[in-house]
Amino acid sequence: MSDTRNNTSPPQPVIRWYLMPFTLLWGMVLSIRHFLYDHKILKSVSFDLPLFCVGNLSAGGSGKTPFSAYLLQFFQEKEIAVGLISRGYGRSAAGFAEVQTQSTAAEVGDEPLLLKQRFPQVPVGVGAKRIFTLIELLAEYPDVETIVLDDAFQHRAIAPSFNILLSSYHRLYCYDQLLPAGYLRDIKKAARRADVVIVSKCPENLSEAVQQKLHTDLNILPQQKLFFTRLQYEKPYFISQKTCTIDKNTPMVLVCGIAEPVSLVEYAQAHFKKIIIRQYPDHYRYTEKDWQSWRDLYFKGEKAQDTVLLTTEKDAVKILPLLQAQPFDEAKVAVLSIKTVFLHSEAIFQQILLQHIKAVSKKD
Repeated sequence: MSDTRNNTSPPQPVIRWYLMPFTLLWGMVLSIRHFLYDHKILKSVSFDLPLFCVGNLSAGGSGKTPFSAYLLQFFQEKEIAVGLISRGYGRSAAGFAEVQTQSTAAEVGDEPLLLKQRFPQVPVGVGAKRIFTLIELLAEYPDVETIVLDDAFQHRAIAPSFNILLSSYHRLYCYDQLLPAGYLRDIKKAARRADVVIVSKCPENLSEAVQQKLHTDLNILPQQKLFFTRLQYEKPYFISQKTCTIDKNTPMVLVCGIAEPVSLVEYAQAHFKKIIIRQYPDHYRYTEKDWQSWRDLYFKGEKAQDTVLLTTEKDAVKILPLLQAQPFDEAKVAVLSIKTVFLHSEAIFQQILLQHIKAVSKKD
């Protein structure tokens, strides 16, 4: 079972111990904050409808956006009117805004825009103060029956009715440390609030023995349920209107600005023999200078005209405005969409969601 620890190892010990005093101080601050909320000294606001919180304990990279998309897709298929609210990380404003399909990432944030463009019928609101964002969205859409709270596990001012906690297989919280020594932005004990724990970004062939080990290491409580998911990459689609054929020999420039690109890079390297990778920080705002640097890569070598720029949906919403302002006759830009896939027990998870909605509705 050594593969699990190898893939989920925390930062190097020399760095961890050097930063441990700051980590201990941050842990004390977080513990006091949770104590105040747990003992109702600080108030959490409840709402009379199912609120599904999707979050994590780490600083990004757990697959929250694909999982939020999974929930929106499921609720739509079940004809349950669903909305979504998000802080809109990286946007230029702080107040409430309703996300439109023609919004920009600078206005509303890259992830909310991605979700709105994928689900145009779903009302999406963003704002730094999520309580007011939720109130505004419900006032505008009173028929909404349930809300997905994107990346809201630490936002305790709202009391969700159901907590879904994600943890990447490559960086499980049980093996990690708080910032700055590790990557956790919340204490491990916070996981006790979760109704469901999802180990995301798993390898497709994760063995039963490893799953059982992770159940123990994550300290799953009797009232909690543990599920395992992976990311599945869909066939790329093209921003350019030109016809473009991709195969394993197509020269590629992969551009990505996501928190944990391990799975994406592994996918690209496994599917394309000739690939150049350009990685940027999470939520990075691309510039014309970046675009020009990518274009320069197209025109090196005899087969430069065949090169395709490959990127993610999250990055595409920020790259597209650059494409609209630049000539790119020879540039072929392909977008990789991803979706969450359960390794098993998906029907059980979906039944839990529906039972929760039914239970909350009965209370009303």
